[in-house]
Amino acid sequence: MFCLGLNTNLTSNPSFGISRVSGFSPTRKEFKDAFLRWHAYMNKWSAMLSFPHMDRKFQAPNTMLVLLTDVEGNIEHHQTYLDK
Repeated sequence: MFCLGLNTNLTSNPSFGISRVSGFSPTRKEFKDAFLRWHAYMNKWSAMLSFPHMDRKFQAPNTMLVLLTDVEGNIEHHQTYLDK
C-alpha cells in the first residue's frame, strides 16, 4: 500500500495505524466502528459538523483526539501565513 510506505506517517503509527502484518490497530478499529455506527444513522441534519467540533458526533479513542489548543495554534499559524 502506498500509504504505508513512510514509517513516520499516521497510517503507519503503531498506536492508531495499520500494520502490514496484523491489519488495523485496536484503536483504529474502535474509531472505524464508531464512525460507521454514526454514518449508519446519519441524515442531512445530523451530518453538519461545527468547526472546531467540540461536541463529537461519535466517540473517538482518547489517543486520536486533538486538543483544542493545538487546533487553535494550527489555525493561528496558517492565518499568519495567509496574512503575508
